[in-house]
Amino acid sequence: MSASEPNRSELPPHTPSREELAVAPTQAFQPDEPSSQLASLLDEYLAELQAGRRPDRQKLLAEHPELAAQLEQCLSGIEFIHQASVVRPSSEPLGQLGDFRIIREVGRGGMGVVYEAEQVSLKRRIALKVLRYGAASDSEAMQRFQREAETVATLHHTNIVPIFAIGCEGGVNYYAMQFIEGRSLANVAESLRDSESGHGVPRRQRDVTEIANWGLQAADALAHAHLRGVIHRDIKPSNVIVGAFGEVAVLDWGLAKRLDDEDSELLN
Repeated sequence: MSASEPNRSELPPHTPSREELAVAPTQAFQPDEPSSQLASLLDEYLAELQAGRRPDRQKLLAEHPELAAQLEQCLSGIEFIHQASVVRPSSEPLGQLGDFRIIREVGRGGMGVVYEAEQVSLKRRIALKVLRYGAASDSEAMQRFQREAETVATLHHTNIVPIFAIGCEGGVNYYAMQFIEGRSLANVAESLRDSESGHGVPRRQRDVTEIANWGLQAADALAHAHLRGVIHRDIKPSNVIVGAFGEVAVLDWGLAKRLDDEDSELLN
């Protein structure tokens, strides 16, 4: 069996082809980088929300008619991001972003937030990665976010989480991907360390076999990417998810580099 093309019957179905990739109807990764005045107004609006106040949206639009269209588009997104960040009962939905009903937050990083969500039109469970508001005005962060979505969309492998849709709704940039119920390899490793120190279930020989299998699956995913001229460049335990049935998924391709023909010798 080739290292780059696994054939494991116990793993989930293959990643959808490019033709199967559903692209959101709104243009992805828009609006363009806002002007300094627009960014300042949006920052002030978000600060008011975070301070527990209720800023007057209509007053703001009336005071800045030349920016009203852009403000109208972005304010809903800012309100969504603020609403989703407020602690609430786990049974209460966090809101809706376009076709996606937000269920709960599952991860947060410097660039964005990942939510468990439901794609309403297809009634399927997905993971929704949302670019944080501040990063939307950072061209480097926007490029990284876009690069991650575009890169993963070109890789079709069992151990690489597929992208279902990309888009921008109310000024909020996002992409939807397959949801995997599991833990990061970093969390799994921490649990194993606890077991060795007497705070958990003792390690069994089977654990060693499972760990080796996880490594092989991650290596298969990286080999697949390398054959297609893509280097992950940020592979680490926190970017590897172990699912409930032992399936592994390599995440976070935001720092990935696509190699041209001149760089291809780096993969040898």
